[in-house]
Amino acid sequence: MPARRFYRSLTEFRHALDLSQADAARLVGITQSQWSRVESGTTPPSLALAQRLADKTGVPLERLAAVAEAARRRRRQARADEATP
Repeated sequence: MPARRFYRSLTEFRHALDLSQADAARLVGITQSQWSRVESGTTPPSLALAQRLADKTGVPLERLAAVAEAARRRRRQARADEATP
C-alpha cells in the first residue's frame, strides 16, 4: 500500500472506530501529537504502530485498508445524500 494511502487509511480506520486522535494515540501508546504527525504524513507510520492498533482493536492488520475504505464510502454516500434535494 503506498504511503499516502496508508496515512489516509489510518485516519479512516480511526473514524470508522469512532476514535479521536487522542484516543487512538493512547490505544497504541503514543502522544496525540505523534498520532497527528503520522496521519498528516509528516512522520512515516511504522508497521509496529499499525500492528499495535490492529492488536488493540481486534481488527487484523490486513483488514485495516478494507475497514478504512468502507468508512470512506459511507461518508461519501452521506455527503451525496445531504446534497440531494
